[in-house]
Amino acid sequence: MDYLDITKLESCPACETSWIISYIPQDLIDKGYHSSDSKFYSRVLGVEYLGNDRISGYQCPDCSQFWNREGQPTEVKQNN
Repeated sequence: MDYLDITKLESCPACETSWIISYIPQDLIDKGYHSSDSKFYSRVLGVEYLGNDRISGYQCPDCSQFWNREGQPTEVKQNN
């Protein structure tokens, strides 16, 4: 299975809306405040389910498409 790192994408694969808020200044990367593969601040939402101590998936703030941790499109889990 291919792994798609949603947090590194510049735009939504579903609606193609840009997720870039702004680019990270190179001096902040050089000082170690961000990893060297980070290039921009993103609007993508990390989704955590109650009881889990981790991000369970990611969601586009514009079209609400949800991806699991492996980057596969999936449905949002509903708690009733």
